[in-house]
Amino acid sequence: MLNETKNKKITLLQAIFLFLTAIYTSNIRFVTKLSIMYAHQAAWLVSLCSMLVFVPLLYVLYKIMNKFKGQSFFDIMCRVFGKTIGHTVFIIQIIWLFILLTLYVTYAGEKLVSSTYVGTDVKLIFFLFLVIVGVMLRYGLQVLCRINTMIFIITVSQFMLILGFLFTDFSAQNITPISTLDIGPVFSTIVFPLTTFSYFSFIFIFNDQIELGKKNKGKFAFVAIFLTIVNTLKALAVLGVFGYELAKKMTYPFLQAVENITVFSGSSVLDSLFISSWGLQEFILVCFFAYCICRMIKHVFKLTSQTPVLTAILGFCFFFAVCFCDNIFELATFSEKVVTPVNLMLAIGVPFVLFITAKIRKLL
Repeated sequence: MLNETKNKKITLLQAIFLFLTAIYTSNIRFVTKLSIMYAHQAAWLVSLCSMLVFVPLLYVLYKIMNKFKGQSFFDIMCRVFGKTIGHTVFIIQIIWLFILLTLYVTYAGEKLVSSTYVGTDVKLIFFLFLVIVGVMLRYGLQVLCRINTMIFIITVSQFMLILGFLFTDFSAQNITPISTLDIGPVFSTIVFPLTTFSYFSFIFIFNDQIELGKKNKGKFAFVAIFLTIVNTLKALAVLGVFGYELAKKMTYPFLQAVENITVFSGSSVLDSLFISSWGLQEFILVCFFAYCICRMIKHVFKLTSQTPVLTAILGFCFFFAVCFCDNIFELATFSEKVVTPVNLMLAIGVPFVLFITAKIRKLL
């Protein structure tokens, strides 16, 4: 059940896989599109440049995680900031994570209705999707991570296969020329990959359930290297096939590039497989946020069980998802204009402030 005991822990690598699977669709939907829109043919450099901020964030999280080993993020914040400020920041994060949960449930429902279940009432999709999430989470974090490991392997394998086909139509002219004039657009665009990369901070909400082990630096480095390579290759593949002028007009450039793949002069089934795995990745994303919220509420209100909280969260999420946005374009605008700055403040700004405060108070 969702009630976790101290001996039911996951490894750091399992937590990392959970994070990487959770943000996969967000990167395709959000990062690739906006990187191309604003950085044009230099979009493939955006994720690499974002490491100038993300790597220091990883260092900060690594230091905090190792110093406060076995403690929840809530306990760490209360110890460093004090109870009043710690509770306040944590409650703000709970509210924001619930908004993100609603956003991604809406995204998932709209995508399924527009691609697979055309003509189906989106409310029914929301309901069924959240019921499945609720059933999954009742088995706890360990089971979720085991299932996610299989989904992660499928995702990586499929991604490599798709890239193999996409790069057969790659045109180097579409990613050149690169000049000093691209420096400004590239560095102003790094906020978009950082918006999703910053979700790595949220795995420390259940830091008390993660078995760290002794050698962790390589695992943190793996996160940075993996995200850089995958997102750079996504941008290169889309630019190489379409060019930025055409790609920036598309809703989901990478998905439309997959749909453009042909095998032996015939239509490919890769787009169907891609949509199927997309649903699994969206499922992991929603499970990730729902579990984080449950865990946070349990810590704030000192509850013994998370199951009633989960039911309430998913119930409220259904009603808010129905009212959230009317179409995919409103969701995209909300993601760009609202999600980006708030994520940067709460998922990047808070860990840095926590680290600096802990240093000042000599807790690190």
